[in-house]
Amino acid sequence: MKSRGGTWAAVLWALAVGLGCGEGSRKTEPRTAPELPVPYFQEFALDHPGSGPAIVAVDEQDAVWVALAKTGKLARFSNGALEVFPFGPESRPVGVAVGAPGTAHEGAVWVAASYDNKLIRFDRTTRQKKEFPLEGKNTWPFNVALGPDGTVWFTQRFAGQVGRLEPSTGTVRNYPLPNRQAGPAGLAVDARSGVVWFTEGFTDTVGRLDPATGEIREWRLGTESTGVVSGPAGLAVDAKGGVWFAKLEGRLGYLAPGAEVPRIIDVPAEARRPAGIAVAPSGDVWTLALDGNLALRYRPATGAFTMFPLPTGAPDVEPSVPPAARSARPFGLGFDKQGNLWFSEQYAGKLGVLDLAPPSIQVLSPAGVAEGGRTMLSVRITDRVSGVRDVEYRIDGERVTPVQGFLELVSLQPGAHTLTVHATDGAGQAAMAESRFEYRPGRLALRYALARLTPRDLEGKRVQDRLVAEAEQLGEQDVRDGLARIQRTLREEAGRFQPFPQGAYQALVDSMGRTSAGHVEVRVLDAPPYFDRKELVLRAGDSVRWLYDSPNTGHTVSTATHVVTVEAEGRTLSSGVLKSGDRFSFTFEQPGQYVVRAPESPDAVLAVKVGRP
Repeated sequence: MKSRGGTWAAVLWALAVGLGCGEGSRKTEPRTAPELPVPYFQEFALDHPGSGPAIVAVDEQDAVWVALAKTGKLARFSNGALEVFPFGPESRPVGVAVGAPGTAHEGAVWVAASYDNKLIRFDRTTRQKKEFPLEGKNTWPFNVALGPDGTVWFTQRFAGQVGRLEPSTGTVRNYPLPNRQAGPAGLAVDARSGVVWFTEGFTDTVGRLDPATGEIREWRLGTESTGVVSGPAGLAVDAKGGVWFAKLEGRLGYLAPGAEVPRIIDVPAEARRPAGIAVAPSGDVWTLALDGNLALRYRPATGAFTMFPLPTGAPDVEPSVPPAARSARPFGLGFDKQGNLWFSEQYAGKLGVLDLAPPSIQVLSPAGVAEGGRTMLSVRITDRVSGVRDVEYRIDGERVTPVQGFLELVSLQPGAHTLTVHATDGAGQAAMAESRFEYRPGRLALRYALARLTPRDLEGKRVQDRLVAEAEQLGEQDVRDGLARIQRTLREEAGRFQPFPQGAYQALVDSMGRTSAGHVEVRVLDAPPYFDRKELVLRAGDSVRWLYDSPNTGHTVSTATHVVTVEAEGRTLSSGVLKSGDRFSFTFEQPGQYVVRAPESPDAVLAVKVGRP
């Protein structure tokens, strides 16, 4: 075991390097890492280059919180906006943890203020802070983690102990480690069990503390550890309760649930001094190499490593400090809800983000039933880091181009279809989403399709006008006869138009013959003539559906209501009050003459003639 004086000297030198107040050390040119990927990073300045950003935490709204150790502040970065909250120039905040919704810590950010020897609770709503001073002198609260029972746990590097704060009473209980010179640093709480895990950098040890009993168990990893260039640093617990930790000499460690012996994994030589560690939502394990100036991803399923060199700085062969240091010294890390990696750069005073998430796509329309000849395209595509670069739309595998925000449907066969949206972000990552809809064309779809025909000459224009008029009068004359005339004209006069999807047009008419011939729709209007038809010609057994769809001028929306009455067979049937979007249907079973009225509008009269089936 090292002497007390030698260990404290090592501790002080390690903290000096970490906070940028020591002397530079000898440098040699690092060897080049082969075939590194070209990642997409963004970086954002925090306060000033010497602010010393340390631990990073991301809240449920994807705001990123960073402790600025050298300027004594807490920073919040969200959607490009930076807020900075001063805690005092000598507070040296390092550890940060944000409370999750639905827990006792909701709305709080907890900070370990190392020099001030206190914990600070920062209220995210009021922007007020409450301080909890710790007993002793220079215990150095370093890392902080939140227990599921509302407690706050913290490591104390100089005191060689783990502490627990009860925020409601301010009571602190300390759990001394077997070796008080162990220098506890990394810290995590298993959210399911409440068990506390920590690293001891100066004794090459990982520890477990049971809050129920206060029992501490240690896993000794080796006999030599300096806490500067060797020994465990950061620690994280994965979704299954497995414990991951980074070792400064160039290794990762994993202690599986219930395992007696940790697994030790060598990292690539370029990843010098891995320290901070976190488990991504995907299950990938990430660490930051202090001197390697890179982020390192490890995939447990394959055992593969991928290195992501930072855009600022370059590798250092040995630990160093500004101005001699070349590394930006990536330190704290965390993930947003999309899975992007956020990290601090201690020697650059920056917050960085690595784009790891493809675009998010949500298709709102078309969905369900599309009745018109075109349908509104409403898609929400977002990418938080690199932005959306390309978007492609396909219907049933065929590429389509939106026109003024709409998708043209007249070339489709009636029935079920699939819209596929492909999006690529600025980092080259792709995503895909699908929406299934049914094209069920009605009278308006037919009219729209006929109006889109392109005549070759004046006679073709006359034919088109006749077709459109036939479509508008469907229902005012027998629907079946009208559809038959339209279909016959399309077939016989197709040569008078520029090429169009004749098969789709014929299928549209056929579909209406099957689905719309016996079902006529009438729209209820707020102004004369109050119905969009003056008369209807039906066959016995046909039904009519009245729809009130209030007009929207862009500034006002009608709040009117309507009542439709049908005088049939010596009795009057009422729709009841129709509000915007309401429908009323009636089936005319017997041949005869019928009158439809809107009682609040005396001029609203619709004559219905019903013939034999």
